[in-house]
Amino acid sequence: MDDENIMPETLDTIAKRITALGGSIDERFTKVDKQFATIEQRFTKVDERFAKVDQQFSETKAHLGVKIEALGAKVDLVYEAVIVLQDHTAVNASDHKRFTARLDNHDIRILALEPPKPAKR
Repeated sequence: MDDENIMPETLDTIAKRITALGGSIDERFTKVDKQFATIEQRFTKVDERFAKVDQQFSETKAHLGVKIEALGAKVDLVYEAVIVLQDHTAVNASDHKRFTARLDNHDIRILALEPPKPAKR
């Protein structure tokens, strides 16, 4: 190669290359910024979806809390009714035992008071 035909670089040509390179870099950063903006929009949409899911979970939790409280109240009522029935059954069993003893004593008294029947011929 001929060294005479090669043109030495001047400050102007170097400045033009740097300016062109700077423009190219700026274009790339602009593209990257657009991509980040798109990604940010997607993240925003995902955040909105999660917010909706969180709201639904909160509503469901509140609804279940109300249902559980209502169920607890019903269970308490049933428990109280069972206790009352058990008490009633215990009293009834005691009264029945006393009644049976009186009835047996009554039958014995009647038999004792009745005159003996004449023998049948």
